[in-house]
Amino acid sequence: MKRYVSFVIMIIILALAFGTASLADGVSLLSGDVSGNTGSTVVIPIVIRENPGFSEMLIGLGFEPSLFSLDNVVCADGFTATLKGDGAYEPYSVTVSPENGGASSFTGNLLSVTITIKSETEPDTYDFDLDIDYALDADKNELEVSAIPSTITVNCAHLVRKNVIDAEAGCTENGFYHTECTVCGETVEENIVIPAKGHQFGEWETTVESTCRKGGEHQRKCLICEIVEIEETEKAPHRLSEWTVVTAPTCQSEGSEVRVCLDCFETIDSRIVPTADHSYGPWETVKEAEVGVAGLRKRKCIYCEHAENEEIPPLEEVHQHKMDGRVIITEEATCTTPGARRIYCSFPGCGEWTEETIPALGHNRREVTVKSATCSAAGLVRVECERCGEVFEEKTTPVLGHTYQRWVTTREATCQNVGLQSCTCTSCGYVITRLVGKKDHEAGEWEITEEATCTTAGIRIKKCTMCGTLLESETVEAKGHGNVEWKVLREPTCTVTGLKNGVCMDCGAVLEEQISTALGHKYGEWTTVMPSAGADGSKKRVCTECGNEEVIVLKRITAPQDGGDITLSYVSEEGSVSAARASALEKNGTVFAAASDSVGKVYKNADIIKLYDITAGEVSGTVTARTEIPDESGYVNPKVYLIGEDGSAAPVNAETSGGVVIFPVEESGKYAVCGVRLSDPGKQSGSDGEGKSDVTFVVILVIAVLFLAAEGVLAYVLIKKRNKRMDDIR
Repeated sequence: MKRYVSFVIMIIILALAFGTASLADGVSLLSGDVSGNTGSTVVIPIVIRENPGFSEMLIGLGFEPSLFSLDNVVCADGFTATLKGDGAYEPYSVTVSPENGGASSFTGNLLSVTITIKSETEPDTYDFDLDIDYALDADKNELEVSAIPSTITVNCAHLVRKNVIDAEAGCTENGFYHTECTVCGETVEENIVIPAKGHQFGEWETTVESTCRKGGEHQRKCLICEIVEIEETEKAPHRLSEWTVVTAPTCQSEGSEVRVCLDCFETIDSRIVPTADHSYGPWETVKEAEVGVAGLRKRKCIYCEHAENEEIPPLEEVHQHKMDGRVIITEEATCTTPGARRIYCSFPGCGEWTEETIPALGHNRREVTVKSATCSAAGLVRVECERCGEVFEEKTTPVLGHTYQRWVTTREATCQNVGLQSCTCTSCGYVITRLVGKKDHEAGEWEITEEATCTTAGIRIKKCTMCGTLLESETVEAKGHGNVEWKVLREPTCTVTGLKNGVCMDCGAVLEEQISTALGHKYGEWTTVMPSAGADGSKKRVCTECGNEEVIVLKRITAPQDGGDITLSYVSEEGSVSAARASALEKNGTVFAAASDSVGKVYKNADIIKLYDITAGEVSGTVTARTEIPDESGYVNPKVYLIGEDGSAAPVNAETSGGVVIFPVEESGKYAVCGVRLSDPGKQSGSDGEGKSDVTFVVILVIAVLFLAAEGVLAYVLIKKRNKRMDDIR
């Protein structure tokens, strides 16, 4: 018995070795991650990591053709590479093989794929797919393959930028701004200096009036930051009085006069007054005149004793004095003190006089404007005697206040600077100012700074018409190849796409484009040849356009099932993965008991001999089940029923011959093989241990044969697939 078991195990090991011999060691590829700016070119390395030795390999390259364009593919030294496809209608593929025609175990950078990132590609990370369609060893056996794809990271080239103010420039402090890319929003440059503007001061405004003794003060404000600049002003000029006698001139000496400041009373100017004529005192009679005899009188200068004589006319006859002659003021009357005067007799030659008092004149009051009132300062009026100059009172006059004209624009506001308006007082010329807010930018028309071409985007901008500041920019889409003259190179067939090329009349680019996808085969009806005992069957149909034949092999499979005493037969298309299955249910189970009740309702006095759970599977044609009822069981008139889920029992058209029951399985379900038992079956004659061992051996042998058959089918399918794939590649 042990000998038989060892023999079976050896057969299984050989079958496993045969089944796996068709698959060799594997080839592994890896593509590298790359990054680049829009419009730039990147090179993607494809590295072969594991290589048991290949003689030919077909590598598929996958990426989005609307975002990237393939420039070229360069292979390592010692290899040749053939590029196929256009990326849009037919994927790119590269066939690589050693130049010596043999197999190579090279590892390292096998291919360098150069790709251009189109200008309209948005910044992001994109997949670069890599797969191996097949790899063959030196004997043209297919190798196991694996490939690891990579990514292409597209960075923005920051071609269109805008300025963003971070801090406005002040009068004394610099401002800052940064530039941002209008496409991706990334900050390109930072901390760019905006020079300080410098103060923009308004007009000077007097805060402290200047005098002749002390300078004043005025200030002005910056129109932007309102900082105040204060300056001292020069002293005001002296306000001079009239010339005032300090020393009266005499006949012997000069006099002097001065002019003083009416505000500070300081002597500002002086001058010499020339000597004066003699100033005589009163006449003194030296000799009285008599009748007929002249008299004499004299007078002296009160300063120099100079004497002046004058004859007194002789008296005539006696007369009555008439005091209305000449008058000599002996003492001037003032505002507060009386004066004196001497009045002479008007009779000729009479020297008599009389003296009388001159009343005090009294003050002659008048108002003298010391300082006129202005728009911003009070005036000063002094009440004084116009004769003696005595001051009686000083009083102020109210401030007049400014009388302004209309506002006048002195500096127009722009989009970069505030404007300035002023208003002038008609009385004093004092000027007040006010700020006028900045104007908004005035956007001009779009201005093309970079023309768009067929393949590259352009740029257009808007500037302020007043200051030229860049206000807006945007990308102008590439025009695309619009004016193209096409020529058909290849019409599409069932398996090959059509092809046309053209020349762009705008830029001269040569374009190649698929007309359409392959038309695909147009097959007729299926022609079926069912399998026979000695040969497989087939299903075949023919393309009405190119005559290509599609053939499906039909095999009749007959195999025992889990029940051990039931065999299912069915026709299977090559490559089918879902076959029919059956298993026997135990008699002591609840399912068996329920099925017995259902059969008892339609088949009196019958027992369920065998109950099977059968799955029809996905096969071609009808599944046929075959089971045997031993003669010694004592059952006659066998029938088959399909037990429904609702407990019904539907009869199945079964054929019985010599204890063999054959029935069709049109649907999955539980099938009951029933019969009427006439008598107890005879017990099976006993057998010794030798007989049991032979039965065990037969069972193991049948299992091994079935396993070998399955391995053979698997190997056949794999070889068939590989040959078909090679035919497609060729």
